[in-house]
Amino acid sequence: MENGLTALQVAAHYKHLDIAQLLVENGAKLDVNDGLDGKTPLRIAVEAGNTNLVRMLLKHNANPNMPALRDAPIHTAVHSESQDILKLLLDAGAVTELLNGNGETPLIIATGKGNISIAKYLLNLEADADSSKAKSSSLLLAACRKGHLDMAGLLLKYGASIDKADAEGNTPLFLAV
Repeated sequence: MENGLTALQVAAHYKHLDIAQLLVENGAKLDVNDGLDGKTPLRIAVEAGNTNLVRMLLKHNANPNMPALRDAPIHTAVHSESQDILKLLLDAGAVTELLNGNGETPLIIATGKGNISIAKYLLNLEADADSSKAKSSSLLLAACRKGHLDMAGLLLKYGASIDKADAEGNTPLFLAV
């Protein structure tokens, strides 16, 4: 295959749903993550924003939590701000607290982007609003640093601690003013 990719990875990259379907029905491996920075066909389809291909791969039991070098499919969906694809992945068992290669959960990514609708969706599925996995000590601190007032309010509504300080002793209140 080109650059060490499987035929299914190539079909996903070029958004060829019919070819991908034919390959899957004839035994193509769904969770191969060789080439393209370790991206599986599912991750490639998510990156391409191809909802129908994502749906087909998940229907055939592609692993929604299969990591690549950096992001699993759920992280890619949040980066691309595709709530429809995110819902498909979560319905198929994607883990809301899964860490990517940078140590970020999907909610950390949504917070950094200021994406209220995806953050709220994840929080409604019990993603941790007060996660200590965030590099900035807390999601609330990250929202305050970036000036995302609406995001800060959302995180507080879902239980983020207003008193959690970063390594320098900064609290969300200090950063917000």
